[in-house]
Amino acid sequence: MKHFLTLVLFVAPTLLFAQVSEQKAIHGAFESGDAKRLGTYLAAGVDLSIRDVEGVYSQDQTIQILTRFFSDNPPSLFKQIHSGKSKSEDYFYIGDLQTSKGNYRVTYFLKNAENGFVIKQLRIEQNP
Repeated sequence: MKHFLTLVLFVAPTLLFAQVSEQKAIHGAFESGDAKRLGTYLAAGVDLSIRDVEGVYSQDQTIQILTRFFSDNPPSLFKQIHSGKSKSEDYFYIGDLQTSKGNYRVTYFLKNAENGFVIKQLRIEQNP
């Protein structure tokens, strides 16, 4: 029991801090339109949906798609509006991305991987 409490008291806050620091970096990358920086937080395969692009893409393909999106829609502000934890223990974030050509709803899921938290699913949908 003592080992379990030690694990909970020391490991859980470490995981939470790592997830929060990665989340802040991801939000900064969205706001600056930096697809390469976002790429450092992508899983090997990403379930991606942006406008007419939908499917599971490799890390490199996802970076190319995001680069094109940010080039067509230069961002000016990213604001988180909701976050939580799914039943499968993934963290999710919902935010508004303001761009020069309109506002988008961004939803992404982070999963815990060997090297930290990575984006496993990303949706960017135009706000009505």
